[in-house]
Parts: sequence; C-alpha cells; structure tokens
Amino acid sequence: MRRVSRSLCVLGLAFSAGVCAAEKAADVKPASDPKKMTLEQSLIDQRRKIYVAADAELQKAHNAWGKGDFDAANASFEAAAGILSDKSLTGSAVETRRSKLNEEQAQFNLAWSAALMSRARKEASNGRYDEAMALAGQAASKNPERASEVEAFVAACRKEKQGQNYVKESSLAAADPQAADKDLEIKKLFREARKYYAAGRYDRARNSLEKIYIIDPFNLEAANMLDRVYQKLINVGNARRHADVGIQYVDNQFRWVNPVFLEKTEVAGPVATEVKSPVDDTVNERMKRIIFENVEFDDADFMTVVRYFNSRSRSLDPEKIGVEVTTSLEKEKLDALPKVM
Repeated sequence: MRRVSRSLCVLGLAFSAGVCAAEKAADVKPASDPKKMTLEQSLIDQRRKIYVAADAELQKAHNAWGKGDFDAANASFEAAAGILSDKSLTGSAVETRRSKLNEEQAQFNLAWSAALMSRARKEASNGRYDEAMALAGQAASKNPERASEVEAFVAACRKEKQGQNYVKESSLAAADPQAADKDLEIKKLFREARKYYAAGRYDRARNSLEKIYIIDPFNLEAANMLDRVYQKLINVGNARRHADVGIQYVDNQFRWVNPVFLEKTEVAGPVATEVKSPVDDTVNERMKRIIFENVEFDDADFMTVVRYFNSRSRSLDPEKIGVEVTTSLEKEKLDALPKVM
C-alpha cells in the first residue's frame, strides 16, 4: 500500500509540474509540423493565441484612452476581460493577467469618472442641467467614492434649474406673448415721430408718441420726446397768437378810423395840379415798396392768410394804400385747400 501511495504522489507531482511548465511556456512557438505536435505543445499554442488576442485588446484600450475616447477604451477593456474569463484558463499566469487587467480597469474607471464630472460641470455652466446631472450619475457609477460629490452637484443643478424655470416663466415673453409685436410697433412709431419732428410737423409727432403711450404707458424715451414736442407746440402757438393779435390790431386801425371829409376851399390863383406817373400807381411798383417781414403760418386756412396780407400790405405801404388780394374760388373749394403750415 505504501508503494502504491508513493507512486501516485510521484505521478501527481509530475502532472502538476507539467501543467505549470505549460503555463510558463505559453509564449513558446508551436512545432512546425502540427502532426508532430504533442498535447502539451497544443495547449501552449492555444493559450498563446488567447494571450495574444487579450494583449491586442488591451493595446486598443490604451490607445483609445490616450485619445480621450473612453467609450472605445471601455469596450476594449471589456473585450480583453471576456477573453481572459475563459474557464479553461487556470493557473498562476492567467490569474496574474486577470489581476493586472482589473487594476488597469480600476484606474481607467477613475479617469473616466473624472472626465465625466468635468463634462458635467461644463454642461451646467452652459445651463444644460439635465445633461449635467446625467453625466454626474455616470461618473458616480464609474467611481462610487464620488457619491457625495455627485449628490451635492446634482442638488445644486436642480436648484439652478428651478431658478432657470422661474426666470423663464416670469419673463416678459411668457407674461405677454405679443411683446415682440408690440416692440416692433413701438420702434415704427418712434421712426415716424422723429421724422415728423425733424420736418416741423409737431402735431403729427405728438400723435405718434401718444400711440406709444397706449402700447407702453411707462416708456421713458417716449415721455422725454413728447415733452420736447409739447414745448415746440407751445412756442408755435404763442407765435400764432401774436400773429393773430397783430392782424386784428392792423384791421382795427383801418376799420375804426374816422372818415375825413373834404372842405370847400377858395383858391386865389391857379392851382398847380400834380399828376403822378402811372407807373408809380401800378400794383407791381407798389408791391416793390412793400416789404414783409418773415412770417410763418401753422395750421392756418387760406382766407386767414389772404386777410393777413391785405391788412399788413396797407400798414407797410408808405402811402398806406396797400394791395388787395382777392380770390374767385367758392367757399367749398377754399375749404378743400390744404392748410398752410
């Protein structure tokens, strides 16, 4: 019995030694002739092919990692792990490879988690909080040690998102969907008011600015411009009042003057008669003698202007004769004429 036991121990040790030798000789080249290949060499060649495939995937993973392509690197790491997870692979050599692969994957996950958090912060800074929280969740799954950091980050993102939603809901566009159309109309009315103001059409400028008040009662620019327009209208009104008073004064001077009747006089001798040249009595010569000052009319009808010139021509004529401006137009046609500005 002892001899049998010793024989079995020797056979067991020899088999173990053969397996270990096969594991350590995984990089040994196979025999040139497959028919002459022993079982041990066949196992070594099979393992060599597995290790070559795993190393190729690891190289791809490192290359993609260096380029920042974490998705491709992770796929290569997973492929290498799948190759080395073959249950037929046993022994210290394969366990060493698996251990090394696990360490590299752990370092890769840490780097991937840091990159995801960096992207999450960038998305949050751009106001895309949903994308930022999703990236932060992925970072926590790659590195559980970031759980507290990710939790605080997500809470901050939710708070900022609530504030963003509040600003959006309380914006002018949300409160007044027609705000853009109103703004466009206000700009149009401002352009009209400025053109009328530059042309001296203050009444039209006032109308355009008052329409802005109906749309936006708190428009400060319209209020300032409307104040300037009102000042211009006051000045024009005062000038018109002075012109009307002057016209009435001149008219009263000639209307209420007492007539002077000729008295009979006796002349002792012949009286020399002074005959004026017909040229001096012509309307053209008389108009040359009459010089009008600069007169401005604002919103005056045609007959008012005619009466003004008739009255002023008599007062400005050195001989107090003046000129008479008449018109043959009917009253309906006169009313249809545009007012003098």
